[in-house]
Amino acid sequence: PMKLQNKFNNFQLSVVILRNYSEEEVSELFLRHQDGTPLKAAEKRRALPGNMPKIIIELEKLKIFDEGDKVLGFPNKHSAYADLIAKCMMDLINNEISPISVPRIRKLFKENEDIDEKSIYFTKTKQNFNFLYDCFKQNVMSLFKLVVTLGCIF
Repeated sequence: PMKLQNKFNNFQLSVVILRNYSEEEVSELFLRHQDGTPLKAAEKRRALPGNMPKIIIELEKLKIFDEGDKVLGFPNKHSAYADLIAKCMMDLINNEISPISVPRIRKLFKENEDIDEKSIYFTKTKQNFNFLYDCFKQNVMSLFKLVVTLGCIF
């Protein structure tokens, strides 16, 4: 329809070109800019500086998340799997069932920004999720969130 086409053609789109910025600076700028939009916490954490977002993305490649909806019983809507991984890693790093909050998880990312794939926390998280996959790949786990939240495996 012409009315919709006119509206589309008259829409002003702001574009910012960043030159001579590091990847971390661009990520930080994105994060600050997005604080005013309705992105979920896990989506915002992808823009945090350091290695933790990359580690989470790497862990999302595990089979349990690849077949997530079937195995876990819930979809990866709004980076739900990244959120689950971050919360499990927080419990593992703190060696306790930790209170979950956005500031605490952001703090975790900041304090572990140098984490890499050689880290014991990366290895243990990967082993734990692979173990869960091997045990429950044939069953939809309606209690999965509860088990992980209670720290029964981690």
